[in-house]
Amino acid sequence: MYGIFVIVPTYATPNANSSRASNIFDEETFTALLDKLIRDGVNGIITTGSMGEAHTLLWDEHNKLIEVAVNVAKGRVPVIMGTTSLNTRRAIEKKKFAAEAGADGVMNSSLCTYHYP
Repeated sequence: MYGIFVIVPTYATPNANSSRASNIFDEETFTALLDKLIRDGVNGIITTGSMGEAHTLLWDEHNKLIEVAVNVAKGRVPVIMGTTSLNTRRAIEKKKFAAEAGADGVMNSSLCTYHYP
């Protein structure tokens, strides 16, 4: 891989600060930004990687974001998804989902807890 990869934050809905919010992912704004960045010539998209979203979004929100990013890119540029979680099992589930959805790669940080036999 080469060129300019952009790290795109997850856009939140206006009610994101409410503990009662069930879907805080602003799909419309996120979609418009990704499409514009790709049309403007970036070489790849990275999301849910370093802004904290990978381990703070709800499972359904994270999966929807992955699906949207892959669908917007439509193979025009690689899509790298953050799959960090606070436990190893969830990180593995996120990686599997990202792969099945068509992401080109994943990133993980050391937030996962590994247990050695």
